[in-house]
Amino acid sequence: ERPPDLLVKEGCDLFDLQPVSELEVWGFRNRYRRPGIGAPLAAKCRPLPDVAQPVAMPRSLRLPLTAVVRIESPITGLRSGELHGRFDLFSTLEVDTVEIAGHPVPLEAEPTAALAAGLVESRFWSKELQVFLGNALGVQAPSGLFALRPYKKGRIPAVFVHGTASSSPRWADMENDLIADPRLRDRYAFWFFTYDSGNPIVYSAYQLRAALKKAVAQIDPEGTDPCVRDMIVLGHSQGGLLTKLTSIDSGELYWSNFSSTPFDQVKFTPQDRELLSQVLFVKPLPFVREVIFLATPHRGSYLAGPQLVRRIAQYLVRLPSDVTRIGATLATMPAHGGAKLALGRMPTSIDNMSPGNSFIQATARIPVDPGVTAHSIIAVNDDLPLEEAGDGVVKYQSAHIEGVASELVVRSPHSGMQAAPETIEEVRRIFLDHSAASACPVRAE
Repeated sequence: ERPPDLLVKEGCDLFDLQPVSELEVWGFRNRYRRPGIGAPLAAKCRPLPDVAQPVAMPRSLRLPLTAVVRIESPITGLRSGELHGRFDLFSTLEVDTVEIAGHPVPLEAEPTAALAAGLVESRFWSKELQVFLGNALGVQAPSGLFALRPYKKGRIPAVFVHGTASSSPRWADMENDLIADPRLRDRYAFWFFTYDSGNPIVYSAYQLRAALKKAVAQIDPEGTDPCVRDMIVLGHSQGGLLTKLTSIDSGELYWSNFSSTPFDQVKFTPQDRELLSQVLFVKPLPFVREVIFLATPHRGSYLAGPQLVRRIAQYLVRLPSDVTRIGATLATMPAHGGAKLALGRMPTSIDNMSPGNSFIQATARIPVDPGVTAHSIIAVNDDLPLEEAGDGVVKYQSAHIEGVASELVVRSPHSGMQAAPETIEEVRRIFLDHSAASACPVRAE
């Protein structure tokens, strides 16, 4: 017997079911397997058209499932030569056991293998350069939020933001470890933000804020859900700067980098005025309660400082049309009594992270909002005194900021710190503490 809704789980129409118990998995620090009954599978998910999802799921995503056949009256069936049973599929992200003969029995699960199967099909390694050079390569780099499973009410969003010339699968080891912990898997919704990391940082941060606002408005239009309004955002490298821009009030500081003329006195088209007001006048998002900075160049990266590096980036990076349009407007606009709008071009993210850049200097002066708890995880990969140490890209002195609730220094190179065991355990600790203090009620399963 096959239930009519067998291939419908978590708001998905499941297809392309693949056995995973025999898959060899490389690249993960840990492979999680749970012994039990059933056959572990990985299935692709086609969102149901009548189920609204606030955060998209990647097409290559595979959900971990377990197939179970329950035989009815097996002894009688063997005697008669006819066996009858029921075939069921269970999402092992949602359930750990199945009832057999009135008793709960553990389901066999292969979550790491399912995650690996989806990552292989995504071909993310070949796409990382597109995330930095998308427009120059003539391809449209993806931008926006995506999730690993459909959102369910009662979960706290945790948003992961990658760095420069990187991609969201760089979080795979951390994601694999955190989702394997039932205390976190059942409590959090893991979301990932991807963006063209060559764009000006204020523009990418605006895209992040806009995506989060849209998702929260869809989940909680009344503004009363304590779970979705208890969000954690964490970012690595440039992603940490985007993360900071979810939790600060910039006032007119960014605008003053372009002009000494009051913003409302400068003539823009309505479209450009609205975009600039959203990009340059940053307010803390009211639903972000905690932020984590990983190897974040708060005072810039010394690798972004040399003029040759910035010139190469300027040559390679092609900015979106709305950014270049506004840049042209700012560069050619007549002066307005002391205006300083004469820009030769719009800056890239590499320009922004140069230690002498006006954006990075302004951002370093802005504190995280008092209503947001901040943490720092800083990588060092040399034997110098801490004040002189760095991770090969960001110096400790640039990543260190005052006013954080905690700071942990880990021994790791810059690009691998998301997978470092010490980093993952510190993020786990922060998530567990956040969960324990949250006003979001624990879900009754």
